Amino acid sequence: MTLPLQEDTLPRPAPHRPKYRIVRSDKTAGLAGAGVDAESAEFYLPYSERLSTRPVWICPAQNRWCMMMRITGSGELPLFRHVKKGFRYTVAGRWRCSGQDWIANRDDLVFHDADSEFAVETFADDEPTILMATVEGPVHRLDDQGRVVCTVNVADYLRHATRYLEASGQGTKHLASMIR
Repeated sequence: MTLPLQEDTLPRPAPHRPKYRIVRSDKTAGLAGAGVDAESAEFYLPYSERLSTRPVWICPAQNRWCMMMRITGSGELPLFRHVKKGFRYTVAGRWRCSGQDWIANRDDLVFHDADSEFAVETFADDEPTILMATVEGPVHRLDDQGRVVCTVNVADYLRHATRYLEASGQGTKHLASMIR
């Protein structure tokens, strides 16, 4: 036997309260990399003949950084293992992770899982391939047999950037504005 329900006996839903606050008073929001001109060679740090990077945001406490990657010519860069997840946003050019059947074009966002191993492969275009990458370290560079050749974390990246910018006469004031 089913009893008819009276509206006044039904439980009332609790008022909607968001589970998370978007902006917390104990945290700061800021504009990082304001006015970054991805195509300007200024502040790019050379890593190899084909690869240079430009810091956009650096967080030593979290071992994380965001950088522009400028890759000239076509072919593969060395193999890397990313211990943490990360993103690559395509600003210009065409590329893929080696061994994949997809090709990322302008405005494509590529996600990689933690412990991903890949080499960035670029294609011959008139313009360089430019990616905005978020990295959470450490990152391991691998040899052809998959053995770790070197490890890079945020402290290494910051040290390399400081040395290059000081040696090139550009100074580190710009770099200091990127540290959070």
